[in-house]
Order: sequence, then structure tokens, then C-alpha cells
Amino acid sequence: MRIISGSEIISLNSITPEAQRQVSWQVEVEPGSDDRTDTYVVLITADDTTPIMLERQIEIPALGKTFKAITAAGWRTITLTGTLNSYNGIDSDADGLTDWAEISKDNGLITLTADGKYISALPTIKECIDFADNILNTEDTNTRITYVEEGMTRFKNSFPYNGYNQTITQNRILPILSDPTNKDSDGDGWNDFDDFHRLINFAAVTDAGVGFSSVFIPVQSTPNRHLVATTINIDGRNMIYHFFINEVIEIGEREGTIQFFYFETIHHKKNDYYKIIFHNSQNMLSEAIISAARKINSNFLRGRTIKGISYELDAHYAGLSLVELGDFFDSFVSGEPADMGSISNDGNAADFEKGGEFDNFTDRLFINALKKSHAVSEYELIKEIDNCSICRFIYELYTTPNYIMP
Repeated sequence: MRIISGSEIISLNSITPEAQRQVSWQVEVEPGSDDRTDTYVVLITADDTTPIMLERQIEIPALGKTFKAITAAGWRTITLTGTLNSYNGIDSDADGLTDWAEISKDNGLITLTADGKYISALPTIKECIDFADNILNTEDTNTRITYVEEGMTRFKNSFPYNGYNQTITQNRILPILSDPTNKDSDGDGWNDFDDFHRLINFAAVTDAGVGFSSVFIPVQSTPNRHLVATTINIDGRNMIYHFFINEVIEIGEREGTIQFFYFETIHHKKNDYYKIIFHNSQNMLSEAIISAARKINSNFLRGRTIKGISYELDAHYAGLSLVELGDFFDSFVSGEPADMGSISNDGNAADFEKGGEFDNFTDRLFINALKKSHAVSEYELIKEIDNCSICRFIYELYTTPNYIMP
């Protein structure tokens, strides 16, 4: 026990008989894993009097071992294997992360003791919900939410009055980066130590916009590679397209790159990109790609536009198709897959962003001419391609000296 406010020795000066004077101190005690009783003593002395010693006891409850939190199971009590502090290295779930490292401490929701070693005050459930809602579109999920998302859904659905009521949400909880009592906090099959997203199981994530809807499909090769299936309505018919969102570290910062395959079978089917071109639906697919990437992190694909992503998708498809013309084009055209990232981490993103629209509908159907290349002379085919703006763009882009291949 130590005094943190008030002097150890306090002078009351002269006091008349029967007069009263109040003295107080603020103290801090070291928390422990078990309940205990501490004793303190106050000594009162004065001239020409016998000193008086007052001895009192204070009950110190166990702190830092049992908490309320919102885990995958909902709102429940979690019990750690030791006191939660910054220095003892307790790892209750043996996932390779200390319990202290699994607590959300840097967003202002919790209050630490003066030395930063213990938690002294916890936020309410409502404060954690409001925090997530207020920064919904400005931060990624790792810093935005302080609970397991599936568990919060369970919590809201278990109470009447619009999902949860104000009285319940005044209860205080431990804000977490991951559940310190469960090595796989979100139940996605990946240990928290390896998982970028410890609080969201992306198998349950959906996204939607005008004309499209997307679902995230678990991929077993890595916890930070997300397969997305997007359904696009093309002239009354639903078409499904798949793409990957890969999370990587670029110069110490997390980035998201997109992979779109044209001819490789992904999740039991190939992407029929020709239908996208024929029905002029590139922008719808591009919007779905950008929306899904930013569902994970609002900074992913930063600097990219729907128009620029559409042009890059078309250009890669054009590049793949031009390979059919022979070794000359094959020497510089690389199209499978289309790898797309932010302006800052994608070497050719800026070129596609300023690429512009195709000249006419013939440009969008240039693949038809290539597929019929065996029925026409090479001279006629090259002449037809020479009038195609995207073909010229591909040729100029990939034959530029020192060009960085995508």
C-alpha cells in the first residue's frame, strides 16, 4: 500500500478543545489473485498529550483474474489462470499470446493504474458498441471492435427491446483483441497467434450493393487469405464470380491485394469474364471487389476507383487473349491472375487508373475476334486488333522499358 495523494505527515496546527479537523489520504494497493486483508496505522501526536495510534483494516478483493467479456459464446464470465498484468507473462489459453497482449488497451476504453501495470477501470458494453459504431468506416476490424463479433450478435439477440436494452449494456466488460481463454477466439479454425482477424469469422461475413452480393468462403491454406464469392445479376440471371483477398505486410503496414483468375478453376468453377464484358458489367464486379476488400480494412485498395479496377480487369483479360496470337505477344503479356493493390503497393495501378474508357463496344468484344483468329488471316486479325484501344494500351504498357510486371 502506498500513498498517492496527501502527505505522509500532516500538521493540523493549533486546535481548540472540542474542535474537529478531517484528514484524508488516497492510497493505491497492489492487486492480487486472491482476496486479502491489509492493515494500516495512523499515529496522532500533540504537545503535552499521549500519542494515539489508530489501526484499521481494509479488504482488498482479488483483481485481475475474473472478468466479464463478450466472447464467441456471448456475454459471459472468463477466468484467467493468473492475475492480469503487464509483467507476469500469463497465457491462459496457451496460444502463444500473453493475456495482457490479448487485451485492447490503446483505444482509451480502459483505464490503467498509474504505473501502467494493471487495469483499474473497465468500459461498459454500450461504450464498446458506441466506439465500434463511431469509427466503423475509418479503421480496420482489428482496432474497431473489442469483442467477438459473433458473440455480440448472440448478446443482442438474447434480449428483447430492439436486440438489447440500455440497462444490460451498462454492465462493464473487458475489451479484448482476442479471447485470452480461447486460442481460436472467432472459431474460424485458426490459432489467434496466426490470425490477423481474431474477432471475426469471415465465414459468416456478407456484403451487398446495387446488383451484387458477396459472401466470404473459408480458405484452408492460410488464415489471411479470403476467398469471396460475388453474385452479380446480369440481365436477370445470377452469375457467380470468385476472387481472393490476400493480406500482406508492406513496409511494416498491412495491405490487401486482390487476385482474380480468368481460366483457373476456383471453388469448383471458372470465372466467365466474357459475359462481364459482353454485358458491360465490369463496374459492378469492380465495385463488389472494392467493397469486399474494404469490409476487411477501409485502407485496402486505397487510391483505386471502380473505373480503374474495371480497366485493369479488362486489360489482364486482353493480355491473356493476345497470347493466342503467338510467341511475339506471349513474350511480354502476363494476365493470369489479375493482381490488384493500392496505388502505393501496386506497380502498375496508376497506369490502369488513368487508362480511360474503351473507345467503343467493339473494344469490349475484341475477344470475339481473337477466338475466331483461326478463321481469318494473321494480317486481318492484327489489323482488327490495331483498331482496339485496349489492345494498344496492353502493347504499350507491357513493352515500356523498365516496366514492372504485375
